[in-house]
Amino acid sequence: MIVRSCVEGELAAAERGRGPIPSLLRERCAIRPGDRVLLAGSVEYGVLIVHTMSTVEAMLACHHAAHDGQEAGEAL
Repeated sequence: MIVRSCVEGELAAAERGRGPIPSLLRERCAIRPGDRVLLAGSVEYGVLIVHTMSTVEAMLACHHAAHDGQEAGEAL
């Protein structure tokens, strides 16, 4: 999920680093309340990218499969 900043936006991060994700977006991305996600943001582009942990695991598996057998410390 990619979220862009909006001056007229209604959502904001709460104390303790928690931020609401509207139910429609949670449903579309199969995120349940309480699920852990990885947030990656760019101030320059004004975006926040939300990755589910299953997506992170799949990306890491693909990355490691593509570089399997590469020497430790070798540039990717």
